[in-house]
Amino acid sequence: MFKFLKSLAFILLFSVSFASAQSTTDEVQKIKVGNYEVTYSMKGRLIKNQPHVEIMTEEHGTVVVDVTIDKYGHVISATPGAKGTTTDSKYLHTKAKQCAQSALFDSKPTSPIKTQGTFTITF
Repeated sequence: MFKFLKSLAFILLFSVSFASAQSTTDEVQKIKVGNYEVTYSMKGRLIKNQPHVEIMTEEHGTVVVDVTIDKYGHVISATPGAKGTTTDSKYLHTKAKQCAQSALFDSKPTSPIKTQGTFTITF
């Protein structure tokens, strides 16, 4: 009986440790890119190469971009204007899309073929 409880305790401890390690990449991550704050949420993935943000305007607003990446971390689609966007500026939407497309996430060959998430850029 004691051996069984000891094994069960080990399994539970391992499960909790593994879940804790996984939760860090399931949350919203914040990064600073130049003078701009970029937040992203991509389940189980982290940014390997930071995105680039270059704008030539004084417009302000927040643009949320729906992003899909492949299992190798490449952005395969980026659609600006998702729920939470605070501007209708086509210029900022274009720049937010370019920012999202320039990001590279960590490669995980065992991940699903596509992973969906969001990028939020505050200009």
